[in-house]
Amino acid sequence: MYLTSATVEHYGLAGILHKAGFEHLIDGRSLASQTGSGPVSDHSLPQAGVAAVQALRAAERGAAPLFLHVHGADSHIPYRVVDPARFHRHDPRDDRGRFLNSIEESDWIFGELWDALRQQLSQAGQAGEPLLVLSSDHGQAFGEHGYWSHGSAVISEELDVPLLLYHPRLAARAVPFSTHFDVLPTICELLDVELAQPGYGASLLLDRGEAALPAHFVWDGAPSRSTGTCLGLLLGRRKYALDLVRDTCVVSELDDSNRQTLMGDERTYFEALIGRLAQLRGVG
Repeated sequence: MYLTSATVEHYGLAGILHKAGFEHLIDGRSLASQTGSGPVSDHSLPQAGVAAVQALRAAERGAAPLFLHVHGADSHIPYRVVDPARFHRHDPRDDRGRFLNSIEESDWIFGELWDALRQQLSQAGQAGEPLLVLSSDHGQAFGEHGYWSHGSAVISEELDVPLLLYHPRLAARAVPFSTHFDVLPTICELLDVELAQPGYGASLLLDRGEAALPAHFVWDGAPSRSTGTCLGLLLGRRKYALDLVRDTCVVSELDDSNRQTLMGDERTYFEALIGRLAQLRGVG
């Protein structure tokens, strides 16, 4: 199941979700019709959203395992804050302040949602504690290094996102580096399920040592398009970024510090390397 307060018909999301194999889509339109109100926000997820999940589960009349992907929408432009009296630590007069306030409100909403889901599963007789995976598909830039929004660059403000896996039987640990590619292999190992085909990632439960340092091609794309104007290579503790609009090739630390513009043969080499990686990944 896929649950969101957004409208899945926007940005071609519905097609992507059907292709990914989701059997049920619960979005803002269905939640609005359920509550009889106008446009809904993420505040509808813990109550109306969980009720919709419960209704679908009851209609299936089975105790099959539940995979639920919840997509928060309020922290996207225009950075909606439903309860500004409570969530106002940051200046609401600018985009960055509203974004941070909406993130803090979303954190509270997802806490309420998590409690509601666990209570529903318990009442339905589902044994065991659910596995929680918390992450984001992208960050957000507010003028850092001249970039804005997301899907516009490979700077850390757009690339770096949280990743948390929680279950009572999982020992507390931290890894120095991970990507979204590592999530599926990790979950498959936890469930003792063999991957049908190899991917780019590896289980976070493995002691990967130096392999935990990045060696990844990155780009400013999205599932709905296979083109980009900013391409990059994460290699150890360094990042090489090629901006096709600015016609620059920059090397920096992973956090974008110590930025230096590459010139001459060095630029030619990394431009060719990044271009080849893009070609292998199918990015035009």
